[in-house]
Amino acid sequence: TLFWAKFFNLDVPTTLLTNNPEDANLFLKQQIAVITKAITEAFAPINTTMAIGGNTATFSESVTVLNPALFQEKLDKAYELRIFYLNGQFYASAIFSQLDEQTSTDFRNYNYKIPNRTPPYKLPAVVKEKLHQLMQKLDMNSGSIDMVVTKDKRYVFLEVNPIGQFKQVSYPCNYYLEKEVAKYLSNA
Repeated sequence: TLFWAKFFNLDVPTTLLTNNPEDANLFLKQQIAVITKAITEAFAPINTTMAIGGNTATFSESVTVLNPALFQEKLDKAYELRIFYLNGQFYASAIFSQLDEQTSTDFRNYNYKIPNRTPPYKLPAVVKEKLHQLMQKLDMNSGSIDMVVTKDKRYVFLEVNPIGQFKQVSYPCNYYLEKEVAKYLSNA
């Protein structure tokens, strides 16, 4: 998906998918900061003291053992975007996760005492057009798109989840996506 996102001129993070510890360690040296994400639901050992689980984590240790793992440059984010795409329409929410140390790397490390602000967000037309082209190329009429807006105003595509949840976008932004999905399905 990152390949096609780049093809449609979406900015993507520098990424390495590898099972070679030497390649991983070189990548760690070349980046200012690195995050790692699971590529499966299982835990993957990456050294004698750490394994990659389901959430995104900052990573700086050297790698000694490595199942296939995904490493990316850690972006200097202003905020995150969660976007639900439905048949050419975009429903976006900003997530101000960087303001809380608990959620700054991965907003799924919820802070229930002080939740992140998640207001509706209007995507620039040029970003919507590129995302629409990507979704058409991927033959997806629905999906949850994750992006980051960096402090230097870059819109960086992270991923699209074809069976992504939309409650996190719908509920706080009053999009009532359940109705939009029902309307779409009743006309299909």
